[in-house]
Amino acid sequence: MTAITHFFGDAYDAEISAGERPELRVRVRGRELLALRVASAVDAGGKLDVAGALDAPEVREPAAGLELVWRGRTALWDEIVLRAHFDRDAIRFGYTIRGRGDIDRAHFGADAKGRSRAVHQVLWSPEPTGDQTIRFALGERALISVSSDKTFHLGHWFFTPPPFAFALGSGDEDAWLVAGVLSRAEDSNFTAFEVGPGDGLSLSLRYDGHERVDGTWHSPDLVLLPAPDPYPGLSAYCELLRRESFAPLLPSVASRPGWWSEPMFCGWGEQCVVADANATQTLTARATDYATETQYETFVSRLEAHGIAPGTIVIDDKWQRAYGTNEPDPEKWPHLSRFIAAQHRRGRRVLLWLKAWDPEGLDAATECILADDGTPLSADPTAPPYAARLRSSVRRMLVELGSDGFKLDFTHLIPTGRGGRSRDGLWGLALMRAYLSLLHDAMRSVRADALLIAHNANPAFADVVDMLRLNDVPQVLGQPKSYVAAMEHRARIARAASPLWLLDTDNWPSPDRASFREYLEHQARLGVPSLYYASRIRWRTDDEPWVDEELREEDFAALRHAWAEYRSRLTPIAAVT
Repeated sequence: MTAITHFFGDAYDAEISAGERPELRVRVRGRELLALRVASAVDAGGKLDVAGALDAPEVREPAAGLELVWRGRTALWDEIVLRAHFDRDAIRFGYTIRGRGDIDRAHFGADAKGRSRAVHQVLWSPEPTGDQTIRFALGERALISVSSDKTFHLGHWFFTPPPFAFALGSGDEDAWLVAGVLSRAEDSNFTAFEVGPGDGLSLSLRYDGHERVDGTWHSPDLVLLPAPDPYPGLSAYCELLRRESFAPLLPSVASRPGWWSEPMFCGWGEQCVVADANATQTLTARATDYATETQYETFVSRLEAHGIAPGTIVIDDKWQRAYGTNEPDPEKWPHLSRFIAAQHRRGRRVLLWLKAWDPEGLDAATECILADDGTPLSADPTAPPYAARLRSSVRRMLVELGSDGFKLDFTHLIPTGRGGRSRDGLWGLALMRAYLSLLHDAMRSVRADALLIAHNANPAFADVVDMLRLNDVPQVLGQPKSYVAAMEHRARIARAASPLWLLDTDNWPSPDRASFREYLEHQARLGVPSLYYASRIRWRTDDEPWVDEELREEDFAALRHAWAEYRSRLTPIAAVT
């Protein structure tokens, strides 16, 4: 092998340096975007790994491509075999290790003593955050995760997870390199794909001891895709996942029920308004206390009085006695099935809000993932007693109570960290897939038209999530307030993950009436219109003054007009039976 090996793809060129510390350099449109150190390490058992020297590479030349293979060892593993494969469209980089241990973190181009050189100027992330940070400067931490950390840009619970891919840019807007993870969800015990803070570039997958190796282990490959812009690059990455069976194929929409596309009213916003109205200087009212039959009758009557006719009503947090069991609270909902039947007679559907992972009401010993001290961390979808309970509960909610589906929330509460073990050893993305699959399969076994709304905007869930929720409005500081761009960003991420998803456009918490009205004009363009308010907008952004603005007749008129325009483009739907 010469000192430098070159490869020219259709939209990129690469060179690989020789020696004991080889480096993979990638340019797009003449801009150098990546200088990935081939030497990589895998931390395990609470110990940091250090890469050793690598042998000269084996060079292979498959049809229309190039492959290089390096062999060596690390401080923790008896052998590591690294591969870089180049073809016309993309580069793939991954490795195989041999030894024993529980993986904490799998690094790409980094170890405990060194990192790859950072030659990009900006890093773009598909992970929505509370402060709307999308682009990260050199040295900043970035992550894509199944969970949420409130200390990271005010939290990132909106999509859990988005696609596992970052985009590296030069600062110019027409040259990007997408770095994405190739791995089937069922085989993926990692919880996050991270760019570490500090000098250089450190890419890694976080396992926290939940990936056991006894022999050989193959890392997920990183795929490197050139792109003119992050959004089409992300779409190309997601399409690659489907094409190569890393993600499920898109389900057919030919038989999708028409009522799924009807405008929705979710009562959570009004629950918050009522709670605020009942709060005092010494008592904080909980919005969950107002998920009651009486309140929802009032919400619906108020909408009807203004000529607002949602096709679907969502009964939000907390209609149930316990989050884990999903039995109606008899004090809040003495006649839940009767309320649902009454909405059916009005031509509406009703969804029940579910809180993912919460162990409230479950048997800790047989149905939960436990902390080391025995404290229940979450429901365990791999535990047969919990699976049986959930299937029975789903049947009761869909058949006996008559609901039409579910809005699944709080999926970011999935357990993470070193503590706890599921019965089947699944963790991270694999555990999330198990949970969603269990719920969706239970629904389909009872009713083919039951609707599941969730906020897992990843190709891995295209066949188990029916409608993707764009989730809560982010924090909007200053004036004028607008969150349209943030929701457009999320919609583009969701469309990349699954172009056929219906999108629940959400609109809570709108920071003021003006931004509520502005977003109203854009919801139908993004997806299914969703309404959280029936009386007023009440919210406080950070330390800014409280906003308390009553909805006016002109606002309801705008709602009626927007929904009528939206409905005029829908195909006729079947009557509620």
